[in-house]
Amino acid sequence: MTLAQNVEFRDADVARRELPNPLPRPPDELARLEAAWAPPKGLSFITEVNNIYVGLFYIGTAMMFAALGGILSVLMRSQLAFPDNDFLELSTYNQVFTCTAPC
Repeated sequence: MTLAQNVEFRDADVARRELPNPLPRPPDELARLEAAWAPPKGLSFITEVNNIYVGLFYIGTAMMFAALGGILSVLMRSQLAFPDNDFLELSTYNQVFTCTAPC
């Protein structure tokens, strides 16, 4: 059986199955479902509770803090690369060290 025949066979098998509700489907059902599952537009993206978008928020936040930690660690290593380096002031170095300490 070729791949095309296998796909046709599966499509025909799916078409033969009964829907959970034997009543006819409403004519505007597909449009309503697409509107309900459409991605949010504008600032409403921030208030979205769909797990896909929340996961993207987590990934974006993790990447942002990883980049910030990397930048701060490069600043610290630049300060410590040479003795008596004046790249960062003492108070600035202390602040950078405090920010990266939990990492």
